[in-house]
Amino acid sequence: MLAEISILLLSAFLFVYYWFRVQYSYWDRKQIPSIRPSLFFGNLKDLVFMRKASSDIFADLYNNPIGKNSPYIGIYVFHKPALLLRDPELIKKVLIKDFNSFQNHYTYLSPHTDPIGGNMLFMMKTPMWRDLRQKLTPFFTSGKLRNMFPLVDSIGDKLDDYLKSLSSNSSPIVDLKEVCSLYTTDVIASVAFGFDANSLNEPNGDFRRNGRKIFDFHLKTAISFFTAFFLHQLSFIIRPRFLTQETSHFLVKSIDYAMAERKKSGVARNDLIDTLLQFEKEGYPKNVIVGQAAIFWLAGFETTSSVMTFLLLELVRNQEIQDKLREEIKEFLIETNGKFDYDKINSMEYLNMVVQESARMYSTLPFLDRECLEGYQVDEELHIPKGTPVFVPNFGIARDPKYFDEPNKFDPERFHPSNKQFIDNVATMPFGTGPRSCIGERLGLIQVKVGIFNFLRNHKLVANEKTVKDVIIDPMALVVTMKGKMYCDVVRDTMVDL
Repeated sequence: MLAEISILLLSAFLFVYYWFRVQYSYWDRKQIPSIRPSLFFGNLKDLVFMRKASSDIFADLYNNPIGKNSPYIGIYVFHKPALLLRDPELIKKVLIKDFNSFQNHYTYLSPHTDPIGGNMLFMMKTPMWRDLRQKLTPFFTSGKLRNMFPLVDSIGDKLDDYLKSLSSNSSPIVDLKEVCSLYTTDVIASVAFGFDANSLNEPNGDFRRNGRKIFDFHLKTAISFFTAFFLHQLSFIIRPRFLTQETSHFLVKSIDYAMAERKKSGVARNDLIDTLLQFEKEGYPKNVIVGQAAIFWLAGFETTSSVMTFLLLELVRNQEIQDKLREEIKEFLIETNGKFDYDKINSMEYLNMVVQESARMYSTLPFLDRECLEGYQVDEELHIPKGTPVFVPNFGIARDPKYFDEPNKFDPERFHPSNKQFIDNVATMPFGTGPRSCIGERLGLIQVKVGIFNFLRNHKLVANEKTVKDVIIDPMALVVTMKGKMYCDVVRDTMVDL
């Protein structure tokens, strides 16, 4: 009996081994340059064992010498052949020109397993995605953002007050990462939910506490993210969730309350709640309505706070750049008497340059993913079948010396208006590009600009013995996020008394 079981197991192993070997010859059979995979894991072994962040893994694939002279390179997501794009013109074709063939993310999260997370705009497939995207887009027009700007500005003032209280302390060593998260949580709570979360004064309040649970990266959340992005064929076993039942309940309760209060007041606030009320009138299910609030909550404070954290770290490291930015802020305060609006803050040239350079170096999205919806002729040599995953390695492209001199150096001058003609837009896409780019990009950038402005208007940020020397991207994180804390001194330094 034991011998029979052993033979059966050996036969099963040999079958699986042979099947994988056949799968892994896919790109060779097509005579397409490809990177040698590891058995069972494909080219994602380091991601499975969390040795590296996804941003670094896809950058390594992009920089592999095998694909050096090719516009694309074959890789394997476990057993599945996938295509990694390397050429800006090909990337534009896939993400913009031929978008109809690549409308969906490869990522998948079942709404049956995660009723709220699975109904977020990011996770939706066409045609539902297209329908909701068209209806949500007006929320982010320049006109709407102008109307919302006072809400963001008021949180910026609270950030300045918060920093003043910190800098009056005898030990002003601050974790900027947490402060950025408190600020962006308050902005999203106000703009999207119509609430005063007051996280800066109550860091353990409901909004921040529930948000912290989602992005408290540990093994369970890492497995959920990993399954949804790369191995959703196993979703029926692993049943990944972005939102726990507790967090989902909090969101439903919060949205129900906000919508009920808005109906009572009858006052339009130009925020997300007004849009969700319209969805309700049109008969959308509750999980779809709450799902749209969830994506703004998740993306609004985590990705934006991450961008701010990296930017502030570079300002701490590069005091001359911080001084130049503070000088622009000083001139701006004198010129406007401290009063500004959406258009004025967007007119701050050096602030724009600093934000763009930080977004280039620390692209919010470590990679872009698409799924081929129909057979697609890439070029004369390559046709990819329906269902093929396609990846764009944002992080790697943005640090390619082919597109940026000294790419690992923080240099805002590369985004000076006079240099705009020399930058390929596809070489730096922190929020993606094309019809499926991040819908909240403008709002995210305004949050960052107002936040940085208020960090520096009355304070200098100075390195101390606890300030990180080398940036490590968290290998368990969904977005590009710094591992650990970001400490520095916050020194009171008022430039203009208003």
